[in-house]
Amino acid sequence: MPATELGGGESFTRPHGKGCSEEECLTIVNEYLGKHPCLTRADYCRLTGHDKQRSLNELNAFIEKGLLMRYGAGKQVVYAKVME
Repeated sequence: MPATELGGGESFTRPHGKGCSEEECLTIVNEYLGKHPCLTRADYCRLTGHDKQRSLNELNAFIEKGLLMRYGAGKQVVYAKVME
């Protein structure tokens, strides 16, 4: 029986496809953080269509640029806008 008949589907943490550009991703992140206090890496994967490694690379780049802050460690990491 195919996974779709069992109620399964594509993994949002391992999406297929190229996803969006870094600029588009930043827009998506800002819109999301306008409605929610923080964002997880899995949220970012789901929203952008990027895989885990690309998501981590982009989130870390946003931190280096001073656009996001990281809170927590390990599986408890969340990202939020930098407080001004």
